[in-house]
Amino acid sequence: MNKKQFIKRLCLGAMLSIATFTVFAQERVVKGQVVDETGEPVMGATVVVEGSTSNGVITDIDGNYTITISGKKNLVISFIGYTTQVISDLSQKKIVLKEDAQQLDVWCAEESSSDRCYCYCDYG
Repeated sequence: MNKKQFIKRLCLGAMLSIATFTVFAQERVVKGQVVDETGEPVMGATVVVEGSTSNGVITDIDGNYTITISGKKNLVISFIGYTTQVISDLSQKKIVLKEDAQQLDVWCAEESSSDRCYCYCDYG
């Protein structure tokens, strides 16, 4: 291999290394907190990268989450009894979930022939 071919291969290797670092640099960690309209933390809310079935987390007891995102993606945040939100501004640190207009109905029925009581739930 002559000197000219060596320099070409060296430059090609350097360019591939830079391209690899650029791809990895697009991956970032996003942190935030999910609260309700009164400012109370929402524990157990689901935070998922939009379009993903494998990249998601659940908020902790203080409503905090940390998730790794690659590229420019949105977050989908949901919890039972609240409307699902799609967040595109990932610099937003506090996400406020609004109560869903539909209410969770609960009713109980007591069985007359025994001491059993059955409770039923209906969402919507």
